[in-house]
Amino acid sequence: MKPFRSSLLPLVVFSAVTTASAIAEANQNQITVTLEAELPGYPRDISDGNYVVGFSNGDWDWEGAPELSRAGFRWSQEGAEANVEWLTAPNLTQSELYAVNDNGDAVGTACFTHSGCQAVFWKADGEIVKLNQEVDREIAKFIAENQLGSNPSNFPYDVNVHGEVFGFTNFFTHNGARGILAWTWSNNEGLTILPGGGGESQGFERVSAGNINGIAVGGAYDEFIPDGEFASYWDTANTHHKLDVPEALYPYGSVAMSINNSGDIVGVDASLYTRPWTINLNDPSSFTQLTESPYGATSIDSITEGGMILGSARQVMSGYYFDRPQIWDTEGNLYDINEYYQADSHNIGGSTNIGLNHHRLLVAPKQEIGGSSYIGAAVFRIHGI
Repeated sequence: MKPFRSSLLPLVVFSAVTTASAIAEANQNQITVTLEAELPGYPRDISDGNYVVGFSNGDWDWEGAPELSRAGFRWSQEGAEANVEWLTAPNLTQSELYAVNDNGDAVGTACFTHSGCQAVFWKADGEIVKLNQEVDREIAKFIAENQLGSNPSNFPYDVNVHGEVFGFTNFFTHNGARGILAWTWSNNEGLTILPGGGGESQGFERVSAGNINGIAVGGAYDEFIPDGEFASYWDTANTHHKLDVPEALYPYGSVAMSINNSGDIVGVDASLYTRPWTINLNDPSSFTQLTESPYGATSIDSITEGGMILGSARQVMSGYYFDRPQIWDTEGNLYDINEYYQADSHNIGGSTNIGLNHHRLLVAPKQEIGGSSYIGAAVFRIHGI
């Protein structure tokens, strides 16, 4: 997923009252944000290889885009040249990409006329590997044999540079509730259903991300927590571990959202997806709550290999919400990206996923100034943080 770096996130105490403006005044660096390239539609991920993946729909007029209700794309940049590729195949009716690694390999879902919707691995060279037999059917078989429920929907949600895929599956339990399975897949090991706290799947485990070492993070069920979930990781032997997130601070549960190759993990409250925190899996005492944005409820998206953290703050506007990208640097300082960006027509942010890589390239939506309309997405470069 990201190239290896040995630095750990510094163990610092973050102030909950410092505003981004005050930090900017104290910071000697001159911070600016510039627009690098437009993107077709809805981005989902960016890698340190400067690849971006996502999907576009019929609302976006982009040269070369296939005429599909959803069409997965891969954007790449080498030097000053940018390129957009589209996932195309015979009998393809729609596709969506969720994640990309540093090599350009992408994972997502695709639907075909005769074989339905399935997980796919789209190699950097353009080859499409359909995972219907190895992932989709095996998961459906596992759910049926263990009488967990029905109607599974599979989401390959992350991929590392070794081609190991980390994903989750939503399904309906027999009483109509939602169940979740966490899993990994690789060409060498095949599909692995990840266990919960009891050593086997409880039908409520999910993966948010994985790293180069094959460690996955997410959440698992705990019947003694009101909302039932606690932040978790699965080691290289696929053994489940509960992260040391204090239950006194998070009585309604917690969930891990991202991990880098040094084992730095970021997460949120499992109920409202706010109140962000960080911990290193090799040092349980490193648990720290992050500064929350003065703009509103603050969530987490990811952590880079250098230890920068990306999240968003939901600002309540007149009649709509504005999700503002936030960045925490390695010293714990918090920056609101829009305070350093100037454009006549739009702000940076929106309700879809955003991503940040080690080169300080930010992928985010554009939202019209003074309104809630989504007007596209772009790659932005952050200078000075």
